[in-house]
Amino acid sequence: MLEYSVEKANKAGTKIKTIHADMRNFKCQEKFDFAFCMLGSIAVESNEDFLSHLTAVSNCLKKGGLYLIDAVANFNWVRLSKENWTVLKEGLTINVTWEESPVNLVEQRVLERCTVEVIEDEETKVLKEETTLKVTFPQEFLELVNRNRQFKFIGWYNNFDLTQSLEKATGFSRPITLLRRN
Repeated sequence: MLEYSVEKANKAGTKIKTIHADMRNFKCQEKFDFAFCMLGSIAVESNEDFLSHLTAVSNCLKKGGLYLIDAVANFNWVRLSKENWTVLKEGLTINVTWEESPVNLVEQRVLERCTVEVIEDEETKVLKEETTLKVTFPQEFLELVNRNRQFKFIGWYNNFDLTQSLEKATGFSRPITLLRRN
């Protein structure tokens, strides 16, 4: 899927550079103005893992560079959830089921399951992933960013809309976090 996206971008004249590495300790040869972590893909097992991740990202960003994180802090802490959705595009049907269930409440650890069913030309492929990860709550996230000392917290926003601050929201659909490299 990633290769398809990069190929499509290159054909459109946009150059995309990707790095495939452990998010807790990767290194870059150059510095960037912007980093983006999609769809809550920061799957850490401890606060120390998250701090290592922040350090790795900060080492790859220029001073003042932005780090946009899609769905990292758990704002819906009153319940764990399950979601289903379907995407129809160019002859493909993609059914996704995502759910999480508690493993250890004291350590804030959950088992996250994602099942993706891809149907094309009457052929079905099923992809499954299970990951045990630590849930990070908003105030804990802020404490970790402060402890790391390499970023300034800019804000939490709803659905990629920088005019919808979560601090004033009564509900949200897709929280994002914006940090700036010190």
